[in-house]
Amino acid sequence: MPNNQDSLMEILKKEHELYDKLYSIAGKKKDVLLAEEIDQLAEIVLEEEGFLLEIRKLEEERLVLEEGLTDLKDEVIELKKELVNLAERIKERNYLNRKLIENSLSLINLNLNLIKNHGGKKIYDKKGLVAQQANAFVNKKA
Repeated sequence: MPNNQDSLMEILKKEHELYDKLYSIAGKKKDVLLAEEIDQLAEIVLEEEGFLLEIRKLEEERLVLEEGLTDLKDEVIELKKELVNLAERIKERNYLNRKLIENSLSLINLNLNLIKNHGGKKIYDKKGLVAQQANAFVNKKA
C-alpha cells in the first residue's frame, strides 16, 4: 500500500500533466482568437473546463493528503514549485487572451457604431428639405 508521500507525488504529477495541457490550450486559444475562429474557441473552452474539473478534484485530494504530512520530500516540494511556476505562466497567457477578446469586442462595437451612425444618408424630400434616411442595417430591437 503506497504511503501518503507517494500518493501525494502521484497527484502532483497528474496535476502537472493537466496544467501542461491547460498551458497548451491557452496557446491554442490565442491562435484561435487571432484567427477569429469563434466556433473553435467554444470547443477549446469546453475542453479547458473538463481539465479544470479534473484539477479541482485532484486539488481536493492533495489537500486532504497534505494535512497529515509534516515533513515533505524534496522531490514533492520541487514539483509543487514547478506547478506554481506553470500556473503563473498559464495566468499570463490567459491575461493576454483576455486582452485579445477585449480588443475584439472594442473593434466590433466600433464597427457597429460606425454602421449605426453613418448608415443613414441625408436625402431631399419632395419639398426640397433635407430628410434623414432610416438606417436599414441595424435592428435596434435585437
